[in-house]
Amino acid sequence: MYEVDNPLFIGIKISPKLQSELDNYPPGAEHFFKEDKPESLQIVSLG
Repeated sequence: MYEVDNPLFIGIKISPKLQSELDNYPPGAEHFFKEDKPESLQIVSLG
């Protein structure tokens, strides 16, 4: 694994349609949305 001196942040703007799809994920995809795992997806709103 590489060590990084400067962290990189990548963000995207989520449309209302995509937000709806993320809120209603299909069965079997819940492991992507569990907050207690570091590999889970996170939705963060700033500003």
